[in-house]
Amino acid sequence: MKTWLLIVVGIIIFSVYYCIKLFKLKVNQRQFQKKVNSPPSSLTNDAAFELLSQMPTAIAVFDLNMQYLVTTQKWLNDYNLQGQKVIGKSHYEVFPEISEEWKKIHKDCLNGAINKQEEAPFYRADGTLQWISWEVKPWYNQHHEIGGIIMFTNEVTEQRRISIESNKLNDILEKISQTARIGAWEVNLQNNYIYWSNMTRQIHEVADNYQPKLDNAMAFYKEGVSRDTIVNSVEIAIEQGIPFDVEVELITAKNKTVWVRAVGNAEFVDEKCTRLFGVFQDIHQTKTQELQISQLLAEQNAIFSSASEVAIITLSQDMVIRHFNKGAENLLGYSSNEIVDQATPFIFIKNEKLLQVKNELNLLLSTELDELDVLPTIAQRRIFSNQEWVFITKDNREIPVQLSITQMQGAGHEAIGYLVTAIDLSQIKQMQERLVESNDNLNTLIKTLSKQNWQLSNFAHVVSHNLRSPVANLILIQSLLTQSEDEDEKQLLLENLETIVGHLSETLNTLTDTIKIQESAKDDLVMVLFEEVLQKTKEILSGQIMDNDFKITYNFEMASSVSYKLDFMESIFLNLISNALKYKSLQKKPCIHIESSVSESGHTLLRFQDNGLGIDLEKYGSKVFGLNKTFHKHPEAKGIGLFIIKNQIESLGGSISVESEVGQGTIFTITF
Repeated sequence: MKTWLLIVVGIIIFSVYYCIKLFKLKVNQRQFQKKVNSPPSSLTNDAAFELLSQMPTAIAVFDLNMQYLVTTQKWLNDYNLQGQKVIGKSHYEVFPEISEEWKKIHKDCLNGAINKQEEAPFYRADGTLQWISWEVKPWYNQHHEIGGIIMFTNEVTEQRRISIESNKLNDILEKISQTARIGAWEVNLQNNYIYWSNMTRQIHEVADNYQPKLDNAMAFYKEGVSRDTIVNSVEIAIEQGIPFDVEVELITAKNKTVWVRAVGNAEFVDEKCTRLFGVFQDIHQTKTQELQISQLLAEQNAIFSSASEVAIITLSQDMVIRHFNKGAENLLGYSSNEIVDQATPFIFIKNEKLLQVKNELNLLLSTELDELDVLPTIAQRRIFSNQEWVFITKDNREIPVQLSITQMQGAGHEAIGYLVTAIDLSQIKQMQERLVESNDNLNTLIKTLSKQNWQLSNFAHVVSHNLRSPVANLILIQSLLTQSEDEDEKQLLLENLETIVGHLSETLNTLTDTIKIQESAKDDLVMVLFEEVLQKTKEILSGQIMDNDFKITYNFEMASSVSYKLDFMESIFLNLISNALKYKSLQKKPCIHIESSVSESGHTLLRFQDNGLGIDLEKYGSKVFGLNKTFHKHPEAKGIGLFIIKNQIESLGGSISVESEVGQGTIFTITF
């Protein structure tokens, strides 16, 4: 230590001697030194500046014009000036955000004042806020004249943030502590600093100035279950962010055993836990009362005997059955004499369920439990309570039960065993299943009725719309026939009447066919091969195909067939292919491509794509599948084909959609 002290003193003496020598060497540079705003030559020397720049604190030296003469690396780091050339620049050019208040301080110091500040905000030009402390004082040249100022600063933004957060937390905890014995705690995992509030220290019975550390903080918890519980809870919170709320035993600094409740939460930054915080409560009195009640209940065998609908079983510390009530006998089929002091609960707990819960606990607690540890862990940790388990009865039947297990403790808070309760869920499960089945049937019925209602509404609309005009014409012509006396005029009216009746008959036949389609939709379903239906369609339309040099291509490799009504499928192919012929473009050779595929949901799709005139969907989109709707002038266009095949497809639960662009062609996609 003395050797290092001598070395430091030697360096200081050498530096002073060296600066004096440099000053003498430069003493003739009077013109430069006569300038009031110039620092002494010892400070302008590169070697002296280099020596000052190596200082570990944030320091900057300025001339009378507040231009930089020298800075330390710490100064550059604190104010994000790395890589910038600030020497010779004005301080206000480097920091244009400096306020007028600070400029006045600099001016006062250039006149001889010294200014110190423990903590003050510095609002940067980029909107960020830094908190700094500083000391600003003048420096003097060899003539004892002020040559500028020197600044010593310390960046304390992080300390300020911690202080603000800590003060807020302290205020909250102080208010809580006024009404209950609840303290606060915090662990900063970045610097391993632990904070305890005054009440937390009181509960631990340590001095007011006691500063805990990570290792001795955990040492206060009673060895065994309590210490393991808190250690595991903290580890899970740090690794998985799962908060904890546990009741454990504590051995205070005065060797007093108390029950406490520890509640903790984790704070993460960039997916890494940086802080744990929470509250700490003295629950010794209430916990003692709770344990006394548990002990009292454990000693009352009459309670076990009277509960015939609920299985109540008590276990010793080593999991041997000590009590087996009437409800347990009724549920499992074993008598009390067969079970008590002779068996463990594992003879009637289904092994698959036990393994499942064990794996879930291992994952949650990051441990490796044995099957025998599952129930004690659930009871001690108070997790997985009231879960559904499966019991195996004496006659090998499986019964779903709601299982709850708690730890029983004696008057001295020692563990004396476990209390298990189980409720038979069989009837409840059966009722739930019947309810689900009824609900499914109801939903199916609602869908069917909704569809039928829609079809009825649609049919009524079509009937109303398509019969209105013919009927009105019939009434008009009948009136004209009654009034007319001219035989030629009557003959003409009769001819018109015949035409109207023909159209009316055709419309009624179409609507009748539609009803038949919907009524017999799912009759006579067979496996229909697309290629066979296409071949039959080509034979029916062979004359038109040859006359128009119409090209038909297809690809049924993805799906070659579907279970369907054969006459419906033939109607689909015939209508869509004949439409492609009927509404072909005169500017190009007509063609149609038919291709099958399978959707992600497993439905078979059939796609008909032609290169004909196309349909203006913006204008006619809602009318494409309407009755008697046509979109091009053609002597054979009646607007019935698409209406019929849409009803055929939807009657079997499918759908048809259309894509089209005028002049480019049309695509019909059918989903079976």
